[in-house]
Amino acid sequence: ETVNAIPELVEMDVDLRSAAPARLAQLDRDLHAAVQHGHQREQQRRPDGALDPVLLPIGNRPAGATPPDSPLVQAAQRALILEDLEPRLIAASTDANAALAAGVPALAMSWGGRSDNQHSVREWFDPTDRSRALRALARLILELSE
Repeated sequence: ETVNAIPELVEMDVDLRSAAPARLAQLDRDLHAAVQHGHQREQQRRPDGALDPVLLPIGNRPAGATPPDSPLVQAAQRALILEDLEPRLIAASTDANAALAAGVPALAMSWGGRSDNQHSVREWFDPTDRSRALRALARLILELSE
């Protein structure tokens, strides 16, 4: 409760992300090892006062990616180009990860407009030209439905 107090409970959330499942698993092992190392050092310093760490997963967004040469990615790129939008292939944590984990090709496309500071109190969105992204999405759906 104060700067000089020894806490009864400490909590933190750690968000591990990677597009490679093996790398994500290694990050998880590294985190567990770092926590265990810190706990061992604290036990040496204060044998009767070190809190026991408990690591609990609070979510699971599996790693994965749809290959750039897949029909889905190729169709999305064509749809964007037809709307004079520049396709960018980047890795990100999106709802597409759940489909990828189930073996279903998936991607996330820009919703148009401009934005910054996502997931913060300073997040903003300017919907200018959003219609172009929506038209690209419609083009993609039409092409995939053929």
